Amino acid sequence: MTPRDLLLLLVALTAAIWLARWISERRGRPKRVRHDDPLQQIDADFPPRHRDEAKQLVESIAGLAKPEDRYIIRRRIVDAARGDIGKLRRGAPKAREALERMYRFFGDELSKPGSPGE
Repeated sequence: MTPRDLLLLLVALTAAIWLARWISERRGRPKRVRHDDPLQQIDADFPPRHRDEAKQLVESIAGLAKPEDRYIIRRRIVDAARGDIGKLRRGAPKAREALERMYRFFGDELSKPGSPGE
């Protein structure tokens, strides 16, 4: 690779990065603020009219997990949805099934609904 080829490659790479940033800025979505608590993250990500439903969906899935796993389950679900209630609605049944499969695979039992949380 000659120096001229390397220069052209770097210019093309710089242009691609600039274009990607420009497109992402045009989308108009603000940068996502990261909170330590998944429930605070729901409040930050979802509009007020969807917050209660989002919390119910997340808790319906996390409620199946063992108490020591609930925090990470909540975090993963909230991070996957990223403020999109439609994505959370579609993903909730799949997440429940995946959690059940994981516990069956490892020979663990699901937590009973109503058992104490963290």
